[in-house]
Amino acid sequence: MNTRKVSLLFVAIVSASLIAGCVSNNHTMDSQTENSGLSPSEKNNNGDKVDAAEANAEENASDKEATNSHQNQTESKTTNDITEKLKMDAAFIKQPTNFPVKEEVKPEIVKNEENAYSIAYHSVSGEELAKFSGIRHDSVQAASDSIGDFMNGKEVEPFEEGKEDLGYGITGYGEGAAGHAYFSWKEGNWLMSIASINEDEMNNQEIAKKMVEYLETHMLPAPKDSGIVYAEYPQGGEKVNVDIRWQDEEMIYQLETTEVPLDALEMATSVE
Repeated sequence: MNTRKVSLLFVAIVSASLIAGCVSNNHTMDSQTENSGLSPSEKNNNGDKVDAAEANAEENASDKEATNSHQNQTESKTTNDITEKLKMDAAFIKQPTNFPVKEEVKPEIVKNEENAYSIAYHSVSGEELAKFSGIRHDSVQAASDSIGDFMNGKEVEPFEEGKEDLGYGITGYGEGAAGHAYFSWKEGNWLMSIASINEDEMNNQEIAKKMVEYLETHMLPAPKDSGIVYAEYPQGGEKVNVDIRWQDEEMIYQLETTEVPLDALEMATSVE
């Protein structure tokens, strides 16, 4: 009898402990719910919102990729269409593929000969963006003479007083003459040159530094012998004329624009 009483007592104690544990767990869960300020249903709703937000983000990213892909396909098709219309051998034809606008760009052929072509680029809203040309000379020497004539006088010869550190191991030089300020530097076979009016007090050195920084992550076409980026600021300093030319064998390519130098570089570095 005593053994039976002890067994019954043990079972009763274990049962009581299990019941107390369940009550304690339920109380803890209720307490956590109260402390969070959210009911279980609200927590589920928040989880649904997070899932929905992630789904929307993925959908937006997918839409953006699709839009960019469509724009690239449109530009590629437009480039191919223009190339087919030009009389010059397609092997010598190049065009810019990136432009400093978000809207669609419309090309217009303004010169179409066997040894020369010229294309004007406008946004659909009518903004003039650039003109791109290609001229095939009779010989490599003739092409070299042509670009040499244009580059003549646009380089500031190195001298200690005019030296300016442009970063990335590049040094530029500036000087003033006849009411003008000139600044230039070399990057490989490229001459980079800026001209402005003294009284406008343009900060040619800072413009140069921004161009140098841009070209650290963007590549200009590789000229056979030489190329030039020439930015000229007329009086007032509010406008700029950028003329970019380079030689590739007997070809001279040229991009002309009134966009700021960084936008001009964006177009030039996209030429293919």
